Amino acid sequence: MLDKIPSITGRIVVPRIVWHSLFWVAVLVYGLVENWTGSENKDAILEVYLTKLPVQILIAYFVTYFLLPRFLMRGKYIPFIVILLVSAYIVSIGNSYYRAFYAEPKYPTYYRSHTVHSATMYLSFSKFLMYITSFYTPAVIMGLIKLVRIQHKKERQREAIEKQMLLAEMTFLKNQLNPHFLFNTLNNLYMLTLKASPQAPEVVARLSETLDYMLYRCSDHAVPVQGEVQLIENYLALERLRINDDVSIKFNAPANSGTATVAPLIMLSLVENAFKHGVSRGIGKATIDIDLQVIESKLTFSVSNTKAAALGDNTPPGIGLKNIRRQLELMYSGKHTLSIDDNTNQYKVELQIILH
Repeated sequence: MLDKIPSITGRIVVPRIVWHSLFWVAVLVYGLVENWTGSENKDAILEVYLTKLPVQILIAYFVTYFLLPRFLMRGKYIPFIVILLVSAYIVSIGNSYYRAFYAEPKYPTYYRSHTVHSATMYLSFSKFLMYITSFYTPAVIMGLIKLVRIQHKKERQREAIEKQMLLAEMTFLKNQLNPHFLFNTLNNLYMLTLKASPQAPEVVARLSETLDYMLYRCSDHAVPVQGEVQLIENYLALERLRINDDVSIKFNAPANSGTATVAPLIMLSLVENAFKHGVSRGIGKATIDIDLQVIESKLTFSVSNTKAAALGDNTPPGIGLKNIRRQLELMYSGKHTLSIDDNTNQYKVELQIILH
């Protein structure tokens, strides 16, 4: 099928047979042009190169589609070299017979030398090199193209496998965050229902909206920053229903972050850790300060919370921060910083990301 086929991406895909035909036309034209002006016998040039072309084609496909895949690419170098040399010797002898008994007698003025049927015809190393260069050059070119294509295909397959592995790992990490958040929120709801609190229905409504976002609107690997802001606000509303008035919660975020996108649930997990290790274990007036800034392509997100001095470094970090570090490595390698300031009474995390 020689028609041009439009690909899915809109590009024109030229069938392989067209490329091969163009290659052999180029080989034939090169041979004719190289010798056309240097000889007056044009009929001899046409016949010699038209006769030579089928042999070159057979050699090229024999080397490219038989010797390369069955021997060279499998590491069988000695059989590859032996078969290649034997085939070259057969071609050399065949061409010597062709010249001695047909071409030279028919076109004596075209050939400058004459082949004599003798033992030297079978043992002439100079003629062997001359003929192998003449007949095997297209095979070498085609073989190199084949090897480059195979190597390129392997590279693309390797990159695709690595990409799939990274995507699978990112999905696994994100799925770990979802149950983590759900577990903590259900604990809050459980405590409210034990107290028969009138706030329980509001918790259910907030939780329903949050789960709707997490299950259906943040399935991509990058989501609008504004959606993450709304998610954090819902989470803060749930926490405010649970905690007492001794906790001060501040959240500063831009009213509109435009089209900026970020990996989902990363900022929420930092907020969640602040409540887990700050509010429930704080001493005296607990505070949580959250600040989000998006300036051009740079996102800066900081969360600070009070902590109990007696706990020191013994507070378990949980799975959230560990997952965040790994997600950042996968999504923003070389384009993010995550700094932690852990002092006696305060714990602060600042995340900076160069957005895609």
